[in-house]
Amino acid sequence: MKRFLLWGIGLILLAVGAIAFELVRETRQHDPGHLMACMEVEKPLMSWVCEQVFFHGGFSEQDIADLNQTAGTRMVAVFSDPAKADAALVQLLREGVDINATDIRVQHMTALHAAALDGDVPQIRRLLAHGAKRDIRDDSGRTAADYARELQAKQPEQTHWKAIADMLAKG
Repeated sequence: MKRFLLWGIGLILLAVGAIAFELVRETRQHDPGHLMACMEVEKPLMSWVCEQVFFHGGFSEQDIADLNQTAGTRMVAVFSDPAKADAALVQLLREGVDINATDIRVQHMTALHAAALDGDVPQIRRLLAHGAKRDIRDDSGRTAADYARELQAKQPEQTHWKAIADMLAKG
């Protein structure tokens, strides 16, 4: 009886291990942007798996190239937890993603341009703290500060635009 119980427990553990292995294997097929979104919105177990793959799985050269063509560092803005956003940005930079990369699909804007347009003060601070350049111009010749000033002029009642423009103008 005891032997059958041990065999049963062993088979259950083997099955759980196989399922976990397959889950991780499947998750490793996803790009870093998908993994970051998964970490933010999925249920705890899947979120944890995505987090482990993101932080410990390593990125392919193609992943890094894709992120560098789409201002990939802007993707950390998906996180509601600032500590996770900071950790994800550090991981992206460690893997070789350029914080000043421009998005070839959107007027060659940087992550800093996107954060300015979103009025995302924590993201702006995070990017600047990690070396984002304030003076990069997009295809229309505008910097992130230029966008903030334009939004300030269009929405003068919203005082945060002036604070953002001032933060971006400092150099």
